Amino acid sequence: MLGATGTVARVSFLRRMASTWRGRAILVGTVLVVVLLVSGLVSAVREAQDRDSAPSSEISPVTDLLPSLARRPVMRWTVPEGAGTRAPVGGDVERVLYSSAAEPGDGRLEVLRADTGEHLRTISLDGPAEGLTCLVRGAAAACGSEAGVAFVDLAAGAMTGRVATPGAVSGYPVGEGFLLWSAESAPALYRPDGSVKWRAQGTEFVASPGAAVVYVLDRGDGDGDDGVGRVLAADDGRELVQIAVKKGQPVRFQAYPGGFALERPGQQIRFFDAGGEALPGAVSAEGGQRLAAAPGGGGPAPPIPVILEKRRDGVTVVGVDPTQKRNLWKREVAQTDADAVRISGVGTQVVVDDGAGRCFAFAAASGDGGAIGCESVLGADSERVATVGVAAWQPGAAQPLWTQELADAKAFGGGLYGAAGRLL
Repeated sequence: MLGATGTVARVSFLRRMASTWRGRAILVGTVLVVVLLVSGLVSAVREAQDRDSAPSSEISPVTDLLPSLARRPVMRWTVPEGAGTRAPVGGDVERVLYSSAAEPGDGRLEVLRADTGEHLRTISLDGPAEGLTCLVRGAAAACGSEAGVAFVDLAAGAMTGRVATPGAVSGYPVGEGFLLWSAESAPALYRPDGSVKWRAQGTEFVASPGAAVVYVLDRGDGDGDDGVGRVLAADDGRELVQIAVKKGQPVRFQAYPGGFALERPGQQIRFFDAGGEALPGAVSAEGGQRLAAAPGGGGPAPPIPVILEKRRDGVTVVGVDPTQKRNLWKREVAQTDADAVRISGVGTQVVVDDGAGRCFAFAAASGDGGAIGCESVLGADSERVATVGVAAWQPGAAQPLWTQELADAKAFGGGLYGAAGRLL
């Protein structure tokens, strides 16, 4: 009875409202508001469903993928006995380079076919072989040691140039040249003959193999001064983004194959494509969220942008797809200090060193994976990781899949080499 009375009263109220101009306006306005709210809610739900169902952005490997690590391999080829002391120092899919020394200070480069180990030629470097590392792009190579960088024409079997560099050199091939830097010298892009195409100017910089950009901070004459941060294209040095950096203000930068991210702590994390165009949307850098630190020591960039969320009981590693404006996955690590966590990449996997003796590898697209050994990472196939030793890991397994003694193990051009020859 009470229910029927309430219904009649509401109908009577609506009739009275509809009988006046003001009442009709209120009713129409109310209906419009409801329609707009429902429409907005439906649109938001559909947008969220579209994001969830949309394919992830394409993920490019930051290092060449190795053949399958699922089973222990046998040596594909070995270095002939009596060839002298040699160590692999660089290569690509066609050639692998070994260093040797006839006499102390007389470094030589032995050029072998990558697929068969056939010796192609010997090139004198006019310098020591110790500590030699080479980058290879086609028939050109840049080989760095304590004596500087030697540029070599592998097809002609001759040096094309040499430059002196302070400190140990890191770098990676870019275009037809080589982007090189050291702790004491800013990045510069060298042509195959050793001439400089462009050189960064600044007091601090971040460069990571696998990325298409470099970040340079210029504070003028003093470290404590206001400065300018610039993101430069690795291939020609053109400026893509410029930001003002106040005195004492840190700026975090992270590059990956598809673009880069910038963060002013406590403000926002902004994402950009490889050409410097800002992507819509941003991530708040408040509440414990921050960009993961760039890899140190010339380590490869992560395949995707990675954010760290600091929690009371640990740190959460978040893989992000900025183009789709969504998180791809989240994984927790038992580390309460986000500053200690270091992120790098291998193949299409994100490598996490929590700074406390624990390391992990997670598939960039899905977050699948887990713990791996903390020895230096050599390379990876589509889902497994190889570390020095050699040990092959299925990320998340308690023990490696297999181990193989291989001195001076290195990975180049999708192959795994050691002093004894090619393993994969």
